[in-house]
Amino acid sequence: MRRVAIISAAMIGSTLVSGCFDFVHRTTATVALSGVGCDDRLKTGDETDVDCGGSCPAKCGFHAGCGDGDDCASGICLDGTCDVPGCGDGIKNNDESDVDCGGSCGACANGKICGDASDCATQTCISARCADANCADGVMNTNETDVDCGGGCPGCGVNKACAVATDCASTFCHPTNHACAAPTCSDGFKNGNESDVDCGGSCSVCINGKTCGTSADCASTFCHPPSGTCTVPSCSDGFKNGTETDVDCGGSATCSKCARAKACAGPTDCWNNQCLVNTCTGVCPSTMAAVAAPPPFPGKNYCIDKLEVSQVQYASFLSAGIVFSQLPQCAWDTSRDPRTLGRGCSGSTYSSGSTNPIRCVDWCDAVAYCMTKGKRLCGSVPSGATLFTTLGNGQDSQWYYACTNAMNSAYFYNSGDLYSASKCNGAERVPMGLGPDTILDPGALVNCKGFIAPYDTIFDMNGNVHEWTDECMDVAMTGVNTGGTDRCATRGGSFGNPAEITNGQNPSNTASCETFVDRLRNDYAHDVGFRCCAL
Repeated sequence: MRRVAIISAAMIGSTLVSGCFDFVHRTTATVALSGVGCDDRLKTGDETDVDCGGSCPAKCGFHAGCGDGDDCASGICLDGTCDVPGCGDGIKNNDESDVDCGGSCGACANGKICGDASDCATQTCISARCADANCADGVMNTNETDVDCGGGCPGCGVNKACAVATDCASTFCHPTNHACAAPTCSDGFKNGNESDVDCGGSCSVCINGKTCGTSADCASTFCHPPSGTCTVPSCSDGFKNGTETDVDCGGSATCSKCARAKACAGPTDCWNNQCLVNTCTGVCPSTMAAVAAPPPFPGKNYCIDKLEVSQVQYASFLSAGIVFSQLPQCAWDTSRDPRTLGRGCSGSTYSSGSTNPIRCVDWCDAVAYCMTKGKRLCGSVPSGATLFTTLGNGQDSQWYYACTNAMNSAYFYNSGDLYSASKCNGAERVPMGLGPDTILDPGALVNCKGFIAPYDTIFDMNGNVHEWTDECMDVAMTGVNTGGTDRCATRGGSFGNPAEITNGQNPSNTASCETFVDRLRNDYAHDVGFRCCAL
């Protein structure tokens, strides 16, 4: 073994003593002489690793030996070896707010220490502890838009942050700065109880076309239900509005008279000028005859005009300008005037002051007139139109049942099917020096009336003019509404028809109750008029 010289401890401060020791002995002697060294690059004394741990001030690094966490710079001693901090090491370290949670680790449960709301699963840190979120915790959390308000909490006050209107107590979240604001009637936004921008509700009324919730929102006093917009009331909109006493009738002189059982405020609202306890009665007016219900239809009493509608009456209807709810069958019909170009009716066949029967009117014109009077074009006794296929069933037809004096004759004026050439205005008549084929005022021939009561107050159901009825071959039969090209029956014959029905003669060419001529709904002629029924 190699020998080296060392300085003896005994020589320090006096005389150097030399001697020969081997290398192992020199090391041992040196350690013994100098004490434990925390920087000698040796693991000595109570160090847990080289120059660290134990009583050394230096902490041991990753993978160095350790006895406990105090020996490690990380504070973590795992199985005798220093380890790095982790979110599952059971120790509060790094940026954790509590053991293994908060900071860069997972959110802490309620009761754990927190630095701010982000450390907590509930996003609520109160007094440095995680807690359940609520609307009074003084913290903006969960879905709140501002502290303790908005989202699922009560609405926020003015100037508080918001995302939608419901976040605000004022129900108005300003779309520009996303802050709650007090609604006004001039802020350019639909808010508060407004039905449209700055109108409706407690603001001023809205103009036509604006959105409304009730009619009180509208300057027109009518909020159209299907569209929810302010609209001008009319007599054909299908709603009770304006001055109407019932739907599209009564009130203003421009609307129709109301029919039986409709609401009224006074006699002038009703078809028969009889308003009882704010309801139009079913009593026939003096201008109509009351017909008892046919046996198959108990309780279906009805009224029928005693006279054909005159030209002066029709002219009054035209001048009133009444607009009624148009039937789908009449969508094509844009004029009610018999003088309309193409109808071939001149001053000789129509005059606003004439007491002759109205002529040159189509089916829709006749329906319109009767509707505006609170009546109907004569049709089925039970209700509505009589099917074209049942024209021979007189008890179902209001017109035919009245003409036959309750099924007692084929001629209106005589019992027992007894024909007369002179009683009514047919082709054979030669009255008062006038020749045939001449139209007369309704009721001019006093004997052209029914032969039993109440039919003896009705005139001209045979001859004078053919009369439109609500007896049509339309959607009720075919399933298809063809409008103006549907075929409807005209009844009773005219001044140009012979009266007697002889063997082999076509009844449609006679002035009798059996007569019916089917015409296009949009047809008109110089010898076709009408009368109305009711109930």
